Amino acid sequence: MATSSSHHPASDLIKLQKEVILNAIKRTQPLGQWRYVVADTEALALIDQVVHRDEIINQNVAGVEELQSRRTPHSDMEAVYFLTPKNHILECLLSEFKRPKPRYLKGHLVWTSSPSEHIRHRLSRQTQTSGHWIQSERILPINFYPIESNIFTFRDPKSFYPLYNPKCDGLAQYEFVELAKKIVGICVALEEFPVVRYFLSPHLTHRARKLPQMVAMAVQRELEMYQHHMHEMGQVWPPVDTGRPRGTLFIVDRSLDPVAPLLHEFTYQAMAHDLLPIKNDNGKLTYAPASSDGRPMVLNEDDKVWTKVRHMHMTDTINTVMKDLDKFIKDHPEFQSAENANTVFALKTMLAALPQFSAMKDAYELHLTMAKECMDIFGVTKLADVADLEQNLATGLDSQNKKPQGLTEQVVRLLDSPSTEAGNVRLRLIMLYLIWRDGLIPLDIEKLFHHAKITSPLKSALYNLDLIGVRVLKQLKEPNRPGYKYPPPAAKLQPVPDGMELSRYVPAIKTMLEDHMKGTLEFESYPFTDPTAAAEAAAQAGPQASLRTAKPTWTKQRTGGGEPKQRLIVFVAGGATYSEARSCYEVANSSGRDVYLGSSHMVSPNEWLEQLASGREDRILLSLEADQPPPKTPSHLFDPDPEPKRPPVRPQGSGSSGSVPQVASAGGGRPQAASSGKVPQVAPAHNAKPSKSDKRKGR
Repeated sequence: MATSSSHHPASDLIKLQKEVILNAIKRTQPLGQWRYVVADTEALALIDQVVHRDEIINQNVAGVEELQSRRTPHSDMEAVYFLTPKNHILECLLSEFKRPKPRYLKGHLVWTSSPSEHIRHRLSRQTQTSGHWIQSERILPINFYPIESNIFTFRDPKSFYPLYNPKCDGLAQYEFVELAKKIVGICVALEEFPVVRYFLSPHLTHRARKLPQMVAMAVQRELEMYQHHMHEMGQVWPPVDTGRPRGTLFIVDRSLDPVAPLLHEFTYQAMAHDLLPIKNDNGKLTYAPASSDGRPMVLNEDDKVWTKVRHMHMTDTINTVMKDLDKFIKDHPEFQSAENANTVFALKTMLAALPQFSAMKDAYELHLTMAKECMDIFGVTKLADVADLEQNLATGLDSQNKKPQGLTEQVVRLLDSPSTEAGNVRLRLIMLYLIWRDGLIPLDIEKLFHHAKITSPLKSALYNLDLIGVRVLKQLKEPNRPGYKYPPPAAKLQPVPDGMELSRYVPAIKTMLEDHMKGTLEFESYPFTDPTAAAEAAAQAGPQASLRTAKPTWTKQRTGGGEPKQRLIVFVAGGATYSEARSCYEVANSSGRDVYLGSSHMVSPNEWLEQLASGREDRILLSLEADQPPPKTPSHLFDPDPEPKRPPVRPQGSGSSGSVPQVASAGGGRPQAASSGKVPQVAPAHNAKPSKSDKRKGR
């Protein structure tokens, strides 16, 4: 089972994005000069995701300020602007030009993705009349959120609607380009210009079947544009001396695997997101255990217990946490009285009595509690029976690798069982049954809904499966579609390991990656965007080989144990699952490669059902950003600067020398660092003579 063990900094997306951001500040010319950092709200969220403010301050930064907020002028210092390329952000930036005197001495612009032609033209016109205030301008694609070392999202669940909802077709082309710009950010952080392949099944006929192709082609264009941009700046991108084979980027969508979002998973992270009310507040995951004081606990990369066990099977998770805690007890004499605490309840009780170990107590108690609550739900709802049936439907085989018997009767029996009333267990079961049957006649669907007593609007989720290529309705005795995947021959299957009977299904992403590494991934189903890459694949195939399974040179591993291996990046349009994240870690661990997974957002089963149910909702009801009034530039950005405060005039003979303190120059010494944009402290004048009163006080 995959684990989230420590990753080399060169492959950790969180560390890589931090390095990219800090280098953009540190390497701004002239080097070593004190300056301010100004970022709009969105750009600041990207920065704060991976960089602490004090780390920015340490790069000779006097303060970090928000573009849309009221800011005190610092006309003796330059500023580095991190800007989201949106029209209202441009207006906020242009307000700097419309002031009698700029807030900062000079400006260095850093766009978080490539600006549109409209933005470029507006800015160019303004700079022609504003002298040389803009000292430099560059594109630094950082518009993504790394949530784990190898997992990234764009925090955009509503990306699903322009991609799949027929009533949002007018937004589709724009969404393709926006996704492409953000995907390029991953490639820039990894210093990769990857070969791009995309999923295009010859057997699927739904209206969005070419979605991965459209996104992939947009990514190819954006990569070429960024390379040209770097060339114009006199830089070579990507670096040529990495010693690593060229990476591969796969663009797929939910039509590749409609089963994965519906299954009950029993790895810790996936199970917790499925069964527990974990809150996601703009990327911040919190959970308040029912048995505690109600205080929400944060699940993030700083929680070393979470990062260690989240991709483990639940049984392994509990055993690992208890084993680690037992080691801690043995390493600390003050715990010896509790060394016989060998149950989850006993360990929790022991921890609660030791407030002096608060950090350890919080982490271990949280995960012991979450694991216990998951297992309680597992028992009460008889998920073992449900999950076994789900696995039979998903794989077409039982735990003995034989064709299962009586699946329809088993489905109906569980739909009638009181144990499956909670949540959306019944709806998920019906949807998996429909996918296994490659569609049902309308009357059978209604009969199943009647057994399940499902009347909620989420019923639409089943009918909207056709948006991702699933056949929902078919005629009586209509055969399965060409290309419908039957289970492989039992002779080719490995026996199911003990304890893994409820985790037999292999997500399609894992199979795709393994086939790619073996050189057997079908060219027809995974074409290339670059004709040169496709031609290389054909040349490698030779006259007797099939191009469908050609293995190009960049998939070959170099000899020598210490040389880096090819990186693999997977982007899933429409939402990725935690089982797919776990699968990518498993492939990475087994192959020794860096494997990255990204999407617009991560989905739990319930979130997937809600999203799919609104797949044909009227556009006006979806509250999409494109349909909202454009944000206005805050009026206070155009307010005149406040008059500088003058020092109070002291009466003659008050003991003052009359010398006015001087502000330290920008390059002469370090001003007071401030993340709130405060004016640097005033340094006393060096030539001021001490007054008599000062001498009397011993100064």
